Amino acid sequence: RMLLLQALSVIVSILPLFCSGCMVDEYNTTPPDCNEWVNWVEVDRNEAFLFPHMRDCNLYWMCEPHTEEYGKPCLRPCPAGLFFNPDIAPPMGPVCDWPRNVKCNNTPDVCNKCDYWQTCVEDPNSPDGWTCTPDCMVDEQCGDCGSCVSNQCVASECCDDSDCTASACSTCADNQCFNPECCTDDDCGAMSCSTCGADSQCHDPECCAHTDCQADEYCTDNNECAQGCRDDAACSEFGDCSTCGADNVCSQPECCNNNDCDSCSVCMGDNTCSNPECCTHTDCQDDEYCTDNDECAKGCRDDASCSQFGACSTCGADNVCSQPECCADADCPACSSCNGNQCEATCKDEEVCFEEEDRCVECIVDSDCESTDICQDHECVDPPKPGGTYVRFIKFTTESCDDCATGNEEGGPKLTLEFEGSNHVSCETKNFDHEYAADFASGNSVSFDNDHEGSGDGEMFGTCRSAGLNGIDGGSITWTGPGTWKLQDNKAVFEFNKESNQADYACCVDQTLESFKTVTFSRCGKNSSIICN
Repeated sequence: RMLLLQALSVIVSILPLFCSGCMVDEYNTTPPDCNEWVNWVEVDRNEAFLFPHMRDCNLYWMCEPHTEEYGKPCLRPCPAGLFFNPDIAPPMGPVCDWPRNVKCNNTPDVCNKCDYWQTCVEDPNSPDGWTCTPDCMVDEQCGDCGSCVSNQCVASECCDDSDCTASACSTCADNQCFNPECCTDDDCGAMSCSTCGADSQCHDPECCAHTDCQADEYCTDNNECAQGCRDDAACSEFGDCSTCGADNVCSQPECCNNNDCDSCSVCMGDNTCSNPECCTHTDCQDDEYCTDNDECAKGCRDDASCSQFGACSTCGADNVCSQPECCADADCPACSSCNGNQCEATCKDEEVCFEEEDRCVECIVDSDCESTDICQDHECVDPPKPGGTYVRFIKFTTESCDDCATGNEEGGPKLTLEFEGSNHVSCETKNFDHEYAADFASGNSVSFDNDHEGSGDGEMFGTCRSAGLNGIDGGSITWTGPGTWKLQDNKAVFEFNKESNQADYACCVDQTLESFKTVTFSRCGKNSSIICN
C-alpha cells in the first residue's frame, strides 16, 4: 500500500490545470476510501493523493487534505483531449497527459464491478468478457482471514483456534495453526521425569535416577548429574569403612585397620591413626632423640650427633653429649697440648707464651724480665749503657692517608735502619701505631718514644731499641695498613738520646706508600741539612 501511496502522491501546486469543485460520478463507480490511504495527522496539509477513474480515462479522484471535509474523495476532469497519467512518479506527476502516453482505455458499464484500485481489462475467459485486476492489494481485501500474496487472495489455514485440531492445545495465530510439542507432562515420554513446560515444549532433565549419570556422579534433587557418591559402594577407593554422606561426599577415614597406619601407629576407634610423635630417632629433629614413650626430646641419639663437641665426644645413656676440653692439641689454646682430653700448658715457669706464634719465649714486654733488663727479640738483655747512642724518638707527619683504616688501629709504618760507620749496624722495628689514638690522619704529626724506663713506646722499636746506631745512612720503610700513605715533606725524622749529643737525622721517601709495599730510603742525612722535596 505504501508503494502505491508514494507512486500516486503529488504536490497540488504542480497541477495548475485543475479546476475548483468536484464532479458527480455519472458511472456510479466505487470511489477510493481516502481514510484508508491518508494519515491526516502525519501528512503535509498541502499534499494531495490522486487515483485514476475506473471507467473514464479523462477523470481522476483526489484525496485532498486541505478540503473542507477531510477524507472525502473529489472527482475532477483533465482538460479536454487529455488523459490522467498515474505512471509519472512524484514530484513531477501524476499529470494530465496526451492519450498516446497513457495506458488507459475507456471501459463499459460491466466494469462498475471493479474497485477503485483495480483495472478493468478484457478477458475472454470471463462470463462478461471483462476482469478486474489485481485480485487484491492488501489482506483486508481477501475476506475475514484471507491474505493477499503477490496480488492474489490466498485462503488461510485457520481463522480461530477451533480450526486447529492437531493437538488439544493447538492455537491459531496469524491465520496459521501452531501445534505445540506437548500439552501435558503425559505427552513427554523421552524420560520418566520429563515435563511439559510453559512454552509447550518437552523438557528432558539430565537425569531422573542415579543410573542416568556417570559412575562417579549422582542425580540431584534438581535432576542434574553432579560429581559425588551415590552409595557406600561408590566409596570403596577410600577404604572398606568409607561411607557416602548425606552431602554425597565419601568419608575418607585415615585408617580401617592397623595396616593402614605407619610404623608403630595403630588404628583407633574413630578410624584415625594414633600417630605418635616418633617411632625412631629419625622421626625427630637432628638435635632430638625418640624416647621410650614415642616422643621427641632434646638430646643426642648416638656419638655422631655429638661431633659439635669434638671428635672424641660421646653420647651418654642419658642422651647427653660429653664435652671434653680437647680431643687434640689443636683444640687447646696457644702454648698448650691435649692430654687425657684436658689442655695442659707447655711453657716452663720462667717462660711466657707468645700467642701470635704459639711458642714459649723468655719475654714479650720489659716487665717479663728481671731487674733492669729489657726485652729484645723475646729475650731479656741488658739495657744500653749510660752514654751510649740510640734512637730515642721517631717522628712522622702525615700529608695524606687515602682509603686508610678508620679508628685507632691503622697498621702504621715498619722500618729497617742501617749505619755503616766503623762497624755496620742494622736493626728492624715493629709497626708503629698507638692503640689509643689515630696517629696517621691527614695533617697529623706523631712521635714514638724509645723510653728505656719502660713507660714509652720502646716495644715498637724492636731490635732498634738498643742498637748502637751512631747515625742513619740507609734503610727502608713499609706501610702495614690499608690505603695509601704519604709523608709530609717526604721524610721521617729520627732524634737520638740527649746523652749521646748526636744530631737529629732524617731519611727521604720519594713516593706514596701503598699497603705492604716496601720502599727504600732514597737518601738519609742530618735533618738540618737534608731536603727531601
